[in-house]
Amino acid sequence: MWKPRKWDRSGLHPVRWYPLAGGGTLASTTSTYAPTRPTRVRSSGTLAQGLPVVVEAWIDGEEVLNDQPGWAKLGDGVFIYGPLLRKARIETPPPIPSHGPLANRWIDVNLTHQTVTAYEDDVPVYLAVTSSGRPGWETHEGVHEIYWRKEVETMDSASLLGQDASRASYRIENIRWTQYFTHDGQAIHENFWRDAKLFGIPSSHGCLGLDADDARWFWEWAARGTPLSVHS
Repeated sequence: MWKPRKWDRSGLHPVRWYPLAGGGTLASTTSTYAPTRPTRVRSSGTLAQGLPVVVEAWIDGEEVLNDQPGWAKLGDGVFIYGPLLRKARIETPPPIPSHGPLANRWIDVNLTHQTVTAYEDDVPVYLAVTSSGRPGWETHEGVHEIYWRKEVETMDSASLLGQDASRASYRIENIRWTQYFTHDGQAIHENFWRDAKLFGIPSSHGCLGLDADDARWFWEWAARGTPLSVHS
């Protein structure tokens, strides 16, 4: 269990991602394609490896890889395919939300930074990189609380509420350390099937996926009733 500690916030930096080795191909929109549906049909250049970029928004676009529709919007009409990026390492938690502490123990979810931070009062005690809901399946913003926990869970798209069940097809067993915070199935949980290098790229159906160590830490630290602030 981590002990509460103060982070030095003097080193805060913009949210950045870096292209993969060999750079990344940029796509631009044309009159044939709506700006919210970037494709790889027309290239407008490349990014050099290691050149930092700031992502303005995550956009639903062509699935170059199976079940990976997210594209990063870098500017007006310029996009790069999400899996070609890697999240910059974050050593310092993002700024605390303006509403301040929600409880003695509470969780801040920053969708812009793709981070989940555990707080004790106003002191950050643990920071993890997540992959939140992808475009079209965004994680619900607002103040929530953990209302149900299951140490080992099976997640099946057939159990989704409303029309969501018809928009997805999956069944994944033995998902550990699941903590639900919305009544339509969004939760913090281990995501063992995701490439660890892709954490920090929105990709889920609304949940907050974590690697095994991070998911277990939040399971042991949180409880039913622990509040979450989810925001951009």
